[in-house]
Amino acid sequence: MKFRHYREGLFVFLLVASIALAGWVVLPLAMPLLWAGIFAILLFPLVDRLARRMPRWLAALAGTGIVLVGGLVPLVFIAGIALQEAVSVYNTFFSDSANGAAQSGAVGAVVSWLAGLLAPYGITQAALTARLGDAFASAASFLLNGLVAAGQFTFSFVLQAAIMLYLLFFFLKDGSRIIAWLIHILPLGDQYERQIFSDFAATTRAVTKGTIAVALAQGAIGGVAFWAAGVPAPVLWGIAMTFFALIPSIGPAIIWAPVGFALLWIGDWYGALVVFGVGVGVISVIDNILRPLLVGRDLNIPDPIIFVATLGGIATFGLSGFVLGPLVFAFARTMVTFFNNTYRDALNHNAKS
Repeated sequence: MKFRHYREGLFVFLLVASIALAGWVVLPLAMPLLWAGIFAILLFPLVDRLARRMPRWLAALAGTGIVLVGGLVPLVFIAGIALQEAVSVYNTFFSDSANGAAQSGAVGAVVSWLAGLLAPYGITQAALTARLGDAFASAASFLLNGLVAAGQFTFSFVLQAAIMLYLLFFFLKDGSRIIAWLIHILPLGDQYERQIFSDFAATTRAVTKGTIAVALAQGAIGGVAFWAAGVPAPVLWGIAMTFFALIPSIGPAIIWAPVGFALLWIGDWYGALVVFGVGVGVISVIDNILRPLLVGRDLNIPDPIIFVATLGGIATFGLSGFVLGPLVFAFARTMVTFFNNTYRDALNHNAKS
Protein backbone atom coordinates (compact mmCIF):
# COMPACT_ATOMS: atom_id res chain seq x y z
CA MET A 1 0.00 0.00 0.00
CA LYS A 2 2.75 2.43 0.92
CA PHE A 3 4.59 1.74 -2.33
CA ARG A 4 1.39 2.44 -4.28
CA HIS A 5 0.95 5.76 -2.45
CA TYR A 6 4.56 6.69 -3.18
CA ARG A 7 4.08 5.76 -6.82
CA GLU A 8 0.87 7.79 -7.10
CA GLY A 9 2.51 10.74 -5.34
CA LEU A 10 5.48 10.59 -7.69
CA PHE A 11 3.15 10.36 -10.68
CA VAL A 12 1.18 13.43 -9.56
CA PHE A 13 4.41 15.33 -8.92
CA LEU A 14 5.79 14.48 -12.37
CA LEU A 15 2.46 15.38 -13.97
CA VAL A 16 2.29 18.80 -12.30
CA ALA A 17 6.00 19.45 -12.89
CA SER A 18 5.79 18.55 -16.58
CA ILE A 19 2.75 20.79 -17.07
CA ALA A 20 4.46 23.66 -15.24
CA LEU A 21 7.61 23.17 -17.33
CA ALA A 22 5.60 23.12 -20.54
CA GLY A 23 3.87 26.34 -19.46
CA TRP A 24 7.23 27.93 -18.74
CA VAL A 25 8.50 26.93 -22.20
CA VAL A 26 5.52 28.47 -24.04
CA LEU A 27 5.37 31.57 -21.80
CA PRO A 28 7.14 33.77 -24.41
CA LEU A 29 4.31 32.89 -26.81
CA ALA A 30 1.58 33.75 -24.31
CA MET A 31 0.23 36.74 -26.26
CA PRO A 32 0.03 35.00 -29.66
CA LEU A 33 -1.64 32.03 -27.92
CA LEU A 34 -4.08 34.33 -26.13
CA TRP A 35 -5.14 36.20 -29.26
CA ALA A 36 -5.28 33.05 -31.35
CA GLY A 37 -7.65 31.61 -28.74
CA ILE A 38 -9.77 34.77 -28.64
CA PHE A 39 -10.08 34.98 -32.42
CA ALA A 40 -10.81 31.25 -32.59
CA ILE A 41 -13.68 31.64 -30.11
CA LEU A 42 -15.05 34.61 -32.07
CA LEU A 43 -14.81 32.88 -35.46
CA PHE A 44 -15.75 29.34 -34.47
CA PRO A 45 -19.50 29.71 -35.26
CA LEU A 46 -18.70 31.13 -38.70
CA VAL A 47 -16.12 28.42 -39.45
CA ASP A 48 -18.63 25.75 -38.37
CA ARG A 49 -21.14 27.08 -40.88
CA LEU A 50 -18.53 27.25 -43.64
CA ALA A 51 -17.38 23.70 -42.83
CA ARG A 52 -20.81 22.38 -43.86
CA ARG A 53 -20.10 23.47 -47.45
CA MET A 54 -16.34 22.92 -47.72
CA PRO A 55 -13.51 20.92 -46.09
CA ARG A 56 -12.79 21.93 -42.51
CA TRP A 57 -9.22 22.97 -43.29
CA LEU A 58 -10.46 25.32 -46.01
CA ALA A 59 -13.03 26.87 -43.66
CA ALA A 60 -10.29 27.35 -41.05
CA LEU A 61 -8.08 28.95 -43.70
CA ALA A 62 -10.92 31.31 -44.61
CA GLY A 63 -11.34 32.30 -40.97
CA THR A 64 -7.61 32.94 -40.66
CA GLY A 65 -7.76 35.07 -43.82
CA ILE A 66 -10.56 37.16 -42.31
CA VAL A 67 -8.32 38.05 -39.36
CA LEU A 68 -5.39 38.81 -41.66
CA VAL A 69 -7.22 40.90 -44.27
CA GLY A 70 -9.91 42.40 -42.06
CA GLY A 71 -7.81 43.02 -38.95
CA LEU A 72 -4.04 42.93 -39.24
CA VAL A 73 -3.61 44.60 -42.64
CA PRO A 74 -5.82 47.61 -41.79
CA LEU A 75 -4.11 47.82 -38.38
CA VAL A 76 -0.65 48.02 -39.98
CA PHE A 77 -1.91 50.58 -42.54
CA ILE A 78 -3.48 52.81 -39.89
CA ALA A 79 -0.44 52.47 -37.63
CA GLY A 80 1.76 53.63 -40.53
CA ILE A 81 -0.39 56.73 -41.04
CA ALA A 82 -0.38 57.44 -37.30
CA LEU A 83 3.42 57.11 -37.21
CA GLN A 84 3.75 59.62 -40.06
CA GLU A 85 1.42 62.01 -38.24
CA ALA A 86 3.40 61.59 -35.02
CA VAL A 87 6.60 62.49 -36.89
CA SER A 88 4.83 65.51 -38.37
CA VAL A 89 3.65 66.62 -34.92
CA TYR A 90 7.16 66.23 -33.59
CA ASN A 91 8.65 68.27 -36.43
CA THR A 92 5.99 70.96 -36.08
CA PHE A 93 6.12 71.51 -32.34
CA PHE A 94 9.38 70.11 -31.03
CA SER A 95 12.12 70.12 -33.66
CA ASP A 96 12.77 73.86 -33.30
CA SER A 97 13.25 75.85 -30.14
CA ALA A 98 10.83 74.74 -27.45
CA ASN A 99 10.39 78.36 -26.34
CA GLY A 100 9.64 79.35 -29.91
CA ALA A 101 6.91 76.73 -30.09
CA ALA A 102 5.50 77.92 -26.78
CA GLN A 103 5.39 81.53 -28.09
CA SER A 104 3.73 80.80 -31.43
CA GLY A 105 0.14 80.71 -32.66
CA ALA A 106 -2.69 79.64 -30.39
CA VAL A 107 -0.24 78.43 -27.75
CA GLY A 108 1.27 81.91 -27.56
CA ALA A 109 -2.19 83.44 -27.16
CA VAL A 110 -2.95 81.12 -24.28
CA VAL A 111 0.41 81.95 -22.66
CA SER A 112 -0.33 85.69 -22.91
CA TRP A 113 -3.76 85.18 -21.35
CA LEU A 114 -2.37 83.09 -18.49
CA ALA A 115 0.42 85.62 -17.92
CA GLY A 116 -2.19 88.35 -17.52
CA LEU A 117 -4.04 86.29 -14.93
CA LEU A 118 -0.89 85.41 -13.00
CA ALA A 119 0.80 88.83 -13.16
CA PRO A 120 -0.56 89.87 -9.69
CA TYR A 121 1.28 86.86 -8.25
CA GLY A 122 4.64 87.92 -9.66
CA ILE A 123 4.73 85.40 -12.53
CA THR A 124 5.90 87.07 -15.74
CA GLN A 125 5.18 85.98 -19.28
CA ALA A 126 8.88 85.21 -19.79
CA ALA A 127 8.92 82.86 -16.78
CA LEU A 128 5.70 81.20 -17.88
CA THR A 129 7.07 80.77 -21.41
CA ALA A 130 10.27 79.23 -20.03
CA ARG A 131 8.32 76.72 -17.95
CA LEU A 132 6.10 75.86 -20.88
CA GLY A 133 9.21 75.46 -23.01
CA ASP A 134 10.55 72.93 -20.52
CA ALA A 135 7.23 71.08 -20.72
CA PHE A 136 7.46 71.07 -24.52
CA ALA A 137 10.99 69.71 -24.30
CA SER A 138 9.86 66.91 -21.98
CA ALA A 139 6.96 66.11 -24.29
CA ALA A 140 9.36 66.09 -27.24
CA SER A 141 11.59 63.57 -25.49
CA PHE A 142 8.61 61.37 -24.63
CA LEU A 143 7.27 61.47 -28.19
CA LEU A 144 10.70 60.78 -29.71
CA ASN A 145 11.21 57.80 -27.40
CA GLY A 146 7.76 56.57 -28.38
CA LEU A 147 8.61 56.81 -32.08
CA VAL A 148 11.83 54.85 -31.54
CA ALA A 149 9.98 52.22 -29.55
CA ALA A 150 7.33 51.98 -32.28
CA GLY A 151 10.03 51.27 -34.85
CA GLN A 152 11.58 48.60 -32.67
CA PHE A 153 8.18 47.07 -31.98
CA THR A 154 7.41 46.54 -35.67
CA PHE A 155 9.53 43.39 -36.13
CA SER A 156 8.24 41.87 -32.88
CA PHE A 157 4.65 42.60 -33.87
CA VAL A 158 5.03 41.03 -37.33
CA LEU A 159 6.66 37.91 -35.84
CA GLN A 160 4.01 37.48 -33.15
CA ALA A 161 1.21 38.14 -35.65
CA ALA A 162 2.58 35.38 -37.91
CA ILE A 163 2.72 32.96 -34.96
CA MET A 164 -0.81 33.95 -33.94
CA LEU A 165 -2.17 33.31 -37.45
CA TYR A 166 -0.45 29.91 -37.58
CA LEU A 167 -1.93 28.89 -34.23
CA LEU A 168 -5.33 30.33 -35.16
CA PHE A 169 -5.55 28.10 -38.23
CA PHE A 170 -5.04 24.95 -36.16
CA PHE A 171 -7.37 26.16 -33.40
CA LEU A 172 -10.12 26.70 -35.98
CA LYS A 173 -9.41 23.39 -37.71
CA ASP A 174 -9.01 21.17 -34.63
CA GLY A 175 -10.69 23.24 -31.91
CA SER A 176 -13.56 20.80 -31.37
CA ARG A 177 -11.16 17.90 -30.86
CA ILE A 178 -8.99 19.97 -28.50
CA ILE A 179 -11.99 20.90 -26.35
CA ALA A 180 -13.28 17.31 -26.36
CA TRP A 181 -9.86 16.08 -25.22
CA LEU A 182 -9.72 18.68 -22.43
CA ILE A 183 -13.21 17.70 -21.26
CA HIS A 184 -12.11 14.05 -21.23
CA ILE A 185 -8.86 14.69 -19.36
CA LEU A 186 -10.05 17.17 -16.70
CA PRO A 187 -11.40 15.60 -13.51
CA LEU A 188 -14.20 18.07 -12.70
CA GLY A 189 -16.96 16.13 -14.44
CA ASP A 190 -17.93 16.38 -18.10
CA GLN A 191 -21.19 18.23 -17.41
CA TYR A 192 -19.45 20.98 -15.42
CA GLU A 193 -16.56 21.20 -17.86
CA ARG A 194 -18.84 21.66 -20.85
CA GLN A 195 -20.71 24.38 -19.01
CA ILE A 196 -17.47 26.09 -17.99
CA PHE A 197 -16.16 26.06 -21.58
CA SER A 198 -19.53 27.31 -22.86
CA ASP A 199 -19.70 30.15 -20.33
CA PHE A 200 -16.08 31.11 -20.93
CA ALA A 201 -16.62 31.23 -24.72
CA ALA A 202 -19.78 33.34 -24.30
CA THR A 203 -17.97 35.70 -21.92
CA THR A 204 -15.00 35.99 -24.28
CA ARG A 205 -17.26 36.89 -27.19
CA ALA A 206 -19.19 39.39 -25.11
CA VAL A 207 -16.19 41.13 -23.58
CA THR A 208 -14.12 41.16 -26.76
CA LYS A 209 -16.84 42.27 -29.15
CA GLY A 210 -18.26 44.78 -26.72
CA THR A 211 -14.90 46.27 -25.75
CA ILE A 212 -13.11 46.28 -29.09
CA ALA A 213 -16.07 47.10 -31.37
CA VAL A 214 -17.28 50.00 -29.21
CA ALA A 215 -13.75 51.42 -28.82
CA LEU A 216 -13.03 51.13 -32.56
CA ALA A 217 -16.35 52.79 -33.41
CA GLN A 218 -15.73 55.66 -31.00
CA GLY A 219 -12.13 56.13 -32.16
CA ALA A 220 -13.08 56.02 -35.85
CA ILE A 221 -15.94 58.50 -35.42
CA GLY A 222 -13.72 60.77 -33.33
CA GLY A 223 -10.96 60.67 -35.94
CA VAL A 224 -13.40 61.55 -38.72
CA ALA A 225 -14.78 64.40 -36.62
CA PHE A 226 -11.27 65.76 -36.04
CA TRP A 227 -10.55 65.51 -39.77
CA ALA A 228 -13.77 67.39 -40.59
CA ALA A 229 -12.90 70.02 -37.98
CA GLY A 230 -9.45 70.52 -39.48
CA VAL A 231 -7.58 69.24 -36.42
CA PRO A 232 -4.03 68.11 -37.30
CA ALA A 233 -3.15 64.38 -37.06
CA PRO A 234 -6.74 63.06 -36.95
CA VAL A 235 -5.65 59.40 -37.23
CA LEU A 236 -3.27 59.78 -34.30
CA TRP A 237 -6.04 61.40 -32.23
CA GLY A 238 -8.46 58.67 -33.31
CA ILE A 239 -6.07 55.98 -32.07
CA ALA A 240 -5.69 57.85 -28.77
CA MET A 241 -9.49 57.99 -28.40
CA THR A 242 -9.73 54.28 -29.19
CA PHE A 243 -7.24 53.51 -26.43
CA PHE A 244 -9.06 55.62 -23.83
CA ALA A 245 -12.41 54.16 -24.96
CA LEU A 246 -11.07 50.76 -23.85
CA ILE A 247 -10.95 52.04 -20.26
CA PRO A 248 -14.41 52.23 -18.65
CA SER A 249 -15.35 55.42 -16.78
CA ILE A 250 -12.68 57.41 -18.66
CA GLY A 251 -13.54 57.15 -22.34
CA PRO A 252 -12.57 59.25 -25.37
CA ALA A 253 -13.96 62.48 -23.88
CA ILE A 254 -10.56 62.94 -22.25
CA ILE A 255 -9.31 63.68 -25.80
CA TRP A 256 -12.14 65.38 -27.69
CA ALA A 257 -13.35 67.67 -24.89
CA PRO A 258 -10.02 69.56 -24.40
CA VAL A 259 -9.55 69.78 -28.17
CA GLY A 260 -13.06 71.25 -28.52
CA PHE A 261 -12.33 73.86 -25.87
CA ALA A 262 -9.00 74.67 -27.54
CA LEU A 263 -10.82 75.26 -30.84
CA LEU A 264 -13.27 77.55 -29.04
CA TRP A 265 -10.38 79.48 -27.51
CA ILE A 266 -8.70 80.18 -30.86
CA GLY A 267 -12.03 81.19 -32.38
CA ASP A 268 -12.56 78.20 -34.66
CA TRP A 269 -16.32 78.01 -34.09
CA TYR A 270 -16.94 75.58 -36.92
CA GLY A 271 -14.30 73.12 -35.69
CA ALA A 272 -15.52 73.41 -32.10
CA LEU A 273 -19.12 72.84 -33.19
CA VAL A 274 -18.12 69.70 -35.13
CA VAL A 275 -16.03 68.28 -32.27
CA PHE A 276 -18.58 69.00 -29.54
CA GLY A 277 -21.54 68.00 -31.72
CA VAL A 278 -20.04 64.64 -32.63
CA GLY A 279 -18.53 64.13 -29.18
CA VAL A 280 -21.72 64.82 -27.25
CA GLY A 281 -24.24 63.63 -29.80
CA VAL A 282 -22.52 60.51 -31.15
CA ILE A 283 -19.41 59.36 -29.31
CA SER A 284 -20.87 59.74 -25.83
CA VAL A 285 -24.06 57.83 -26.64
CA ILE A 286 -22.69 55.15 -28.94
CA ASP A 287 -21.54 53.11 -25.94
CA ASN A 288 -25.14 52.93 -24.69
CA ILE A 289 -26.35 51.78 -28.12
CA LEU A 290 -23.68 49.30 -29.24
CA ARG A 291 -22.64 47.71 -25.96
CA PRO A 292 -26.07 46.20 -25.10
CA LEU A 293 -26.36 44.87 -28.67
CA LEU A 294 -22.87 43.34 -28.74
CA VAL A 295 -22.43 42.29 -25.13
CA GLY A 296 -25.98 41.37 -24.29
CA ARG A 297 -27.69 41.88 -20.96
CA ASP A 298 -26.68 38.62 -19.31
CA LEU A 299 -23.02 39.41 -18.62
CA ASN A 300 -23.95 41.56 -15.62
CA ILE A 301 -20.46 42.59 -14.53
CA PRO A 302 -20.72 45.92 -12.64
CA ASP A 303 -18.89 48.89 -14.17
CA PRO A 304 -16.57 49.40 -11.16
CA ILE A 305 -15.37 45.79 -11.49
CA ILE A 306 -14.85 46.21 -15.24
CA PHE A 307 -12.92 49.44 -14.54
CA VAL A 308 -10.64 47.78 -11.97
CA ALA A 309 -10.23 44.65 -14.11
CA THR A 310 -9.31 46.68 -17.21
CA LEU A 311 -6.74 48.91 -15.51
CA GLY A 312 -5.31 45.99 -13.54
CA GLY A 313 -5.17 43.88 -16.69
CA ILE A 314 -3.30 46.59 -18.62
CA ALA A 315 -0.87 47.07 -15.71
CA THR A 316 -0.27 43.31 -15.47
CA PHE A 317 -0.39 42.08 -19.07
CA GLY A 318 0.25 45.21 -21.12
CA LEU A 319 -2.12 46.38 -23.85
CA SER A 320 -3.74 42.93 -24.14
CA GLY A 321 -4.89 43.34 -20.54
CA PHE A 322 -7.90 45.39 -21.64
CA VAL A 323 -9.40 42.07 -22.71
CA LEU A 324 -7.53 39.66 -20.45
CA GLY A 325 -8.30 41.56 -17.23
CA PRO A 326 -12.12 41.41 -17.58
CA LEU A 327 -11.84 37.79 -18.80
CA VAL A 328 -9.96 36.79 -15.64
CA PHE A 329 -12.65 38.40 -13.49
CA ALA A 330 -15.44 36.85 -15.55
CA PHE A 331 -13.86 33.39 -15.33
CA ALA A 332 -13.44 33.79 -11.56
CA ARG A 333 -17.10 34.75 -11.29
CA THR A 334 -18.08 31.67 -13.30
CA MET A 335 -16.06 29.39 -11.01
CA VAL A 336 -17.50 31.00 -7.86
CA THR A 337 -21.00 30.55 -9.28
CA PHE A 338 -20.35 26.87 -9.99
CA PHE A 339 -18.91 26.39 -6.51
CA ASN A 340 -21.97 28.01 -4.98
CA ASN A 341 -24.37 25.93 -7.08
CA THR A 342 -22.51 22.68 -6.39
CA TYR A 343 -22.11 23.12 -2.65
CA ARG A 344 -25.15 25.28 -1.92
CA ASP A 345 -26.61 22.88 0.62
CA ALA A 346 -23.32 22.54 2.49
CA LEU A 347 -22.81 26.30 2.47
CA ASN A 348 -26.34 26.92 3.74
CA HIS A 349 -25.86 24.33 6.48
CA ASN A 350 -22.54 25.90 7.47
CA ALA A 351 -24.16 29.36 7.59
CA LYS A 352 -26.90 28.12 9.93
CA SER A 353 -24.53 26.28 12.28
